[in-house]
Amino acid sequence: MSLNSKERTYSKNLELIIPQANDVVERQDFVTNWEKIDTHLLTHADHFILGNNDWTGLIYEQKQNNTGSISYVQDKGVVVKGSVWLTLRMRLPIDEESTYFAKVKVKKDQTPTTDNALFYAGAKSLNNNFENISSDGQTQYNYFLASMEKLEQDQAYTFEGEISGYNPKKSDENDNGSRNKFDPGANYFDMVIICNYNTQADTSEHATIIQSLEVYKAPKKMIVTGETKIEGSENSKLVIAKDKLTYNGAKVLTADDYITPDAKNISIEDTNNNFNADNVEGALSELFQDVSDGKSKIATAITDVDGSKDSKGSDTFDELAQDIKNIKINKSFTGHELPANSYHPTHRYWNIGGHGTSSNCITVDNAGNVYTGSSSGEVRKFNSSGNVVWSYQSGYIITDIVELLGNVYCSMYHFFNGYVGIHKLNKNGIKVWDYQGHGAVVYGLAISPTGYLYSGGEENKIHRINTNNGVKLWEYTGHSDDISAIAVEGDNYIYSASWDNTLHKIRVSDRKRMWNFTQHTDDVNTITIDKDGYIYSGGSDNKVYKINPSNGAKLKTYTFAGAGVIYDIAVDQSGYLYTCGEDHILRKTRISDGALMWKYEGHSKKINQIAVDTSEYVYSISEDQRMHKISGKYRLEL
Repeated sequence: MSLNSKERTYSKNLELIIPQANDVVERQDFVTNWEKIDTHLLTHADHFILGNNDWTGLIYEQKQNNTGSISYVQDKGVVVKGSVWLTLRMRLPIDEESTYFAKVKVKKDQTPTTDNALFYAGAKSLNNNFENISSDGQTQYNYFLASMEKLEQDQAYTFEGEISGYNPKKSDENDNGSRNKFDPGANYFDMVIICNYNTQADTSEHATIIQSLEVYKAPKKMIVTGETKIEGSENSKLVIAKDKLTYNGAKVLTADDYITPDAKNISIEDTNNNFNADNVEGALSELFQDVSDGKSKIATAITDVDGSKDSKGSDTFDELAQDIKNIKINKSFTGHELPANSYHPTHRYWNIGGHGTSSNCITVDNAGNVYTGSSSGEVRKFNSSGNVVWSYQSGYIITDIVELLGNVYCSMYHFFNGYVGIHKLNKNGIKVWDYQGHGAVVYGLAISPTGYLYSGGEENKIHRINTNNGVKLWEYTGHSDDISAIAVEGDNYIYSASWDNTLHKIRVSDRKRMWNFTQHTDDVNTITIDKDGYIYSGGSDNKVYKINPSNGAKLKTYTFAGAGVIYDIAVDQSGYLYTCGEDHILRKTRISDGALMWKYEGHSKKINQIAVDTSEYVYSISEDQRMHKISGKYRLEL
């Protein structure tokens, strides 16, 4: 259960290389790429994010005393020594009706025993020529984010603020305006940060670390839950401080804003050409007719098999389902399985989207509830009918997810600010704790029957975590490359798969490695255990191995023509193996002899993870942003 490490990906708009696991890369140079970044910000951006990487190339103006300096320190951030004013080139367009939310994280790294040194952060208003204008009653810059903040030695601070609309043009000396508004006539804005400011004393020995900066534009209109309804855009991003209950700059919709047109006047976008009609009323009519025809065909099929039934196309679906359950087959049949290519997407139960980006991970509990996570940062719980029970937005890329007794554990990370964490969510989708003990991206999670969580990823370590309080109990450091997946055997043993091409069995009590399986010739990406305790591992070498848990001996090898890299595997209670590879195909294989039962080709892009429930329904989640549920049981010839 892991993300693929071998594929090279690029940023959507700027086509900058996105580093992957195991890559040896230099940091992206903001100076080298500035022409692309500048053009993109002017035409597309509604947000601006800087982490603890080297963004000093974005500084285009700075004022400082003779001893002031700006430098980048690896994995810490941008360090400012002495009294320095710096301006960051953002050029975010100003929308008068929108609100801009910002957050900056700083830390005082060095403070002499005497003198105060203050911190400021705010907006520099720009005209169409990107020249600074100061036309309101505020100071030259509007410090909506931080103003005259005194930072204490070794203390970390997070400042949040918002700015929207325009101040009136200054009319007299008493007209001070608001620091939370732009200068009148401004078309763009940059961010201004002042560190270690003191006009009365020498602050050259003061040092402040800027750890991250984020600026987000809230759209003119957006949709939020609760009584307030605000219309919005699916591409908009919004960050609101925890205590923000109102939305400045957004339009609250009233009854006058809503219309109820006729269905025949509402056009539809039918990208898959499912309908002949081009409006809602026509599409509903076609859909009704298709359902009616389908029910008639089902009724005919029932009576063909069992002449004692009086099924009709006018029967309800519940009545037809009951007739099917009570069919008496008078024909003899051999029970032969159909050819492998006989499984067709029409036997799909669910085809659910909505994450908006690549869907990365999936798990299912004993009650048939399904949990998914995606690159958009969203975790969702579906009930057994496919309806959303709750949705949790983490703000980070979700890499894996596990469940125990209704509680959900999901690993996640952020490309830019370096955040890596594991969140525990309760039965209602509310965050209980946030574990940040890993130093790099976590790819694999597993949980024991008694509630101990195991996690591993890029730093080649496995952590054992107490799920009651999110505290780490121990580490295992036996692998030499990324850990991609983990499985548990009761409370006594765990199994770890790694991109060092090995699989380890580890005793929980003393972290001793019991055996090391080395048959794979490429990354081991996934691991699972069947009801009898046998281990299965799948890798980038297009092989799945069945392994004896007692001694680590290979029992059987499975290969899959055309599948390429094996991304994930699952086993059911009846002795069948399910695999997904880079050819977008889900396969069912009989474990006893390796016979291929069927292939499912309903996804249009790579399948990232699969899961099987106790009723042998199979769930798959894909980069095509869809989750499918299909029946894992093979059909019989009559």
